[in-house]
Amino acid sequence: MSAYDRQFDAIAKTRVGLSDKEILLLKNPFEIEKDLSKVDLEEDEIDPGLVGKSLNAIVTDRVKINDDWYNLGDYIGSYKIVEIKDKSVVLENEKHSLELNLKQGSQNVIIEIN
Repeated sequence: MSAYDRQFDAIAKTRVGLSDKEILLLKNPFEIEKDLSKVDLEEDEIDPGLVGKSLNAIVTDRVKINDDWYNLGDYIGSYKIVEIKDKSVVLENEKHSLELNLKQGSQNVIIEIN
């Protein structure tokens, strides 16, 4: 028996994997679990995910906050984008409502359509 025949015999054996039931019982390896016992926020504490956030741009129903684009209804930390105005964005969570305003500066471009 040649080396090739031994290799083919070795891989020809039926391999047994997990049953469908066992597969369904497996935990999703891509799901991120949050340990809520480590979260200890005070009642009036601002969400650390929003500290230092600045509104960079507003284009129709999208906003650019700290160089990341978001749509109406998206979440930033625990805050949800609930309203997009001409020059500001309103964010809310269960406890607070925040409004981020556009900073008018020399680099802003105003496009007018006549």
